[in-house]
Amino acid sequence: MRYSQKERLALRQGMTGEDVNRALWFRLGGGSSPLLNWFGAALQFPLLVVDTLWWALYIAMYFLAPLDTWTLVTGTHGGGFAASASQYFVIFVHSVFAIGFAGYAVEVFIHVPWGRKLPLVVAPYVYPIRWTGLHFIALGGIAVLKALPGNLQAYTIIAEGVCLLYFYMIQPAFGFIKWTDADEKKFNNSNMSTSVATNKANSVEKGDETYAVPFVAQKSGTTFASIFGMRAVKDKLIGPAKLILAPRAVDSEAPRNGILMSGEPGNGKTVFARALAGELGVPIIEVTYGEMSSQWVGNMPRVLANTFAYAKRNAPCVLFLDEIDSFIKSRDSAGGSSEDLKITNTLLTEIVNLRGHKVILMAATNYLANLDAAAIREGRFDYKVEITPPDEDARIGIITSSIRKYAAGLDVVEVDALSVAKRWNGFSVARLVTVTKALPDLANKTGDSHIGLAQWMTALREVQGRQGKLPGDTKSLSELILDSETRTTIDLVASRLKDISRVESMGGTLPTGVLFHGPSGTGKTAAARAMAKEAGWAFLSVAGPDLLADRTKLDKLFAEAKDIRPTIVFIDEADDILRNRQYSNSPDMVNKLLTVMDGADDKVKDVVWIAATNHPDQIDPALLRSGRFTEKVMFGTPPRDQIPRHISNWLKKRGVGLDTELDVFDIAECLAGQTIADVEGVLQYSLNSAITHTATGSKPSIQRSDLAQALRVVLNTNIESENSHVRSTAQ
Repeated sequence: MRYSQKERLALRQGMTGEDVNRALWFRLGGGSSPLLNWFGAALQFPLLVVDTLWWALYIAMYFLAPLDTWTLVTGTHGGGFAASASQYFVIFVHSVFAIGFAGYAVEVFIHVPWGRKLPLVVAPYVYPIRWTGLHFIALGGIAVLKALPGNLQAYTIIAEGVCLLYFYMIQPAFGFIKWTDADEKKFNNSNMSTSVATNKANSVEKGDETYAVPFVAQKSGTTFASIFGMRAVKDKLIGPAKLILAPRAVDSEAPRNGILMSGEPGNGKTVFARALAGELGVPIIEVTYGEMSSQWVGNMPRVLANTFAYAKRNAPCVLFLDEIDSFIKSRDSAGGSSEDLKITNTLLTEIVNLRGHKVILMAATNYLANLDAAAIREGRFDYKVEITPPDEDARIGIITSSIRKYAAGLDVVEVDALSVAKRWNGFSVARLVTVTKALPDLANKTGDSHIGLAQWMTALREVQGRQGKLPGDTKSLSELILDSETRTTIDLVASRLKDISRVESMGGTLPTGVLFHGPSGTGKTAAARAMAKEAGWAFLSVAGPDLLADRTKLDKLFAEAKDIRPTIVFIDEADDILRNRQYSNSPDMVNKLLTVMDGADDKVKDVVWIAATNHPDQIDPALLRSGRFTEKVMFGTPPRDQIPRHISNWLKKRGVGLDTELDVFDIAECLAGQTIADVEGVLQYSLNSAITHTATGSKPSIQRSDLAQALRVVLNTNIESENSHVRSTAQ
C-alpha cells in the first residue's frame, strides 16, 4: 500500500508510544533520553549546512574542478594551492555524506518501530536528506562538466547523492506505522475480490463480497523468547503444535488438534498465540467476533466458514479464535437466538473438518464455564491449557523490562523491585506493567525519584483504586484500651506489617494468620481495624455465620483479598468456622480455609488472616499450628488505671459534661471489671438519658441518676452493688 509523503508524515505523528517502543533501541533495552534524541538531530547538522550554503558549494566546485583522484588517495598534490584545496573540498563533501548517513542510521535505530506488512513513514529528523541528495548530484555534475568525461570522485559524489535520495524517496527511514484493523480488512477485501474473479477455490461466490473474510494471515514478530518465564505453559503449547505441523503419511490418522487457552484476563493469552506462531515461523490469523459481526442475519455463519477455508489455503498457519465464548455460547442456556445457534453449529462443524490440515487451531476464553460442552470436548479441543498469572521468573522479567521502559529516569532500588516481583504472585501481566507505569506519576507527585518498597505499594494501591471496607471512624492503635501484654503483641504484628522491607531483609516474616481470643466486647474487632489503619493495608471483614450460609463466599473473599492486597481479612464470630472437625457440623469449611491459607499452588503473600473467637479451646488443632494461626492474642477487660482516661476522652469527643456530684473516677469505679464495649454502652445510654432533660441549645450533662439508670439497663446492676463489688475485689 503506497502513501504520499504528506500521508506518511501524518501517520508518523499519529503513532502511539507502544509503536515507538518497538524500535530497535527499546527492544535492546534502551530507554527514552533527550540527550540521545539531541545526538541524532545533531548528526544532521552537516546536511543543514549544505542546504543553507549550497550556492557557496556550487561556486567552490566550479573553481576547484577537475578533482584530482590521485592526490586524494596518496595525500600528495601536484598542482599547488588549487590541488590542495580540491583535496580538502572533496574530503568535506564525503564527510558530509558519512555523517549524514550515520545520523540517518541513528534515527532509524531510535525512532523507527519494526513490523511486517506496515506502510512506510518518514523518521523525525531526515528531511535535509532530500535537498542534500539533489545538491550532491548537482556538485558531481559540475565536476563532470568541467573535466569531461569526468573521474572517479565526481561520479562518487553523484552516487552519494542518488543514495541519499533513495533513502528519502524510496525507503524513507524504513519506518513502520501500526497497521489498523480497517487497513487489514480493506487489504483482505481487495485480495478476496481479485481472487473471486479468477479462482473458484475461494468460498465466496463470484462478484459477491458480502461474505469476504475480514482477516488476513500475517507473520508474527513475537516468539517465546519475547515472553519471560512461563516455561511450563510454553512446553504445553509447543509440543502439540509441532505434532500438527509434522510430516505424516497420506493414510495416517490426523493428529490431535485444538488448543483451548483459559485464564483470568490480562495474562497474555493472545500474546502466547502470536508467540507460538512466531516460534514455529508460520503466519497467524486472528479472528475476533467484532470484526466478523454483521447487521444481516445469516452472514456470520457464511463468513465463519469462509474464514476456516481461508486458513486451510494458508496452511501451515495458526488460526486463533479470540474470546471464543462469543462464538460458542452454551446451547443449554435460555435466551439464545437462532443466529447464535447457527454460529455455534457452524463453528463446531468447521473445527472437526479442520483436522487433517496443517492448521493449528487455538482459542482463548476468560469464561470457560460459559462454553458449550460439545465445543470443548475431546475431538474438537484436545488440549486445554490454563494461562496462569506470571510465575516468579516472568514477574521479575516483566518488572525489570518495564522499569527500563517506563521508569528509566527514577532511582529504583533493585532489591525492592525484586521483592515486589517475588511477592506479587497471582497478579496479571497487565497489573504488573500498569503499576510500573504509575511510578513516574507518583515520583512527580511526591517530588522524590527514589522508588523503594513503600513507593511500589503506594503505586499498587493507586492502580487498584480501593482499600476494602475500613470504617471511617476506625480508631488508631494508640486510642485502644488494652492491657500491656496484649498491646505489646498487637504492636509487634502492626510494626511488621508497616515495614515489610526492613523486617524481611533481617530474616523476619509476616504472619499468615493471627488468632484473637477473649470474651465478647473486649475490642478484638477494633484492634483488627486499627492494625489495618496503622499499616495502611486494605481491610475485609466477614462474619463466620455468613460464610456458613454461603459456602462460595470464602472463595470470593479470598479472590478479592488477593486483588487488593496487601490485605487483612478479618473473620468475626469465627467459632463455628474454626471448630474442631471432630465435633463440627461443617468440617468442609475448615478444610477450605486450610487450603486457602496454605495456597493450593503458590502461597499468596501479603494476605493476613485474623480470626476472632470466644472459645479458643474448641478450635481445630490443624489451624493452630505454625504457618497458619501461628500468633495468638488474648483480649481481656481493660486495665483499671486506663478506664478514667478513656471515659474522659469519650466525653470530651462528644462535648458532654458531668454533674458536679459526679466525676470520671466515680464512673470508672462503677465500671471496673467491665469490657470496653460495656463501658462505652453505659456511657452512651447515660448520654441518651441526659439528653431527655437537657434544654435545646444547651450542653448535655450526665447526672448520677442517668448513670444509675444506664447501669440497670445495660449491666442489670446498680451503683451501690457495683461499688461494693469494687471494694470487695480491692480487698
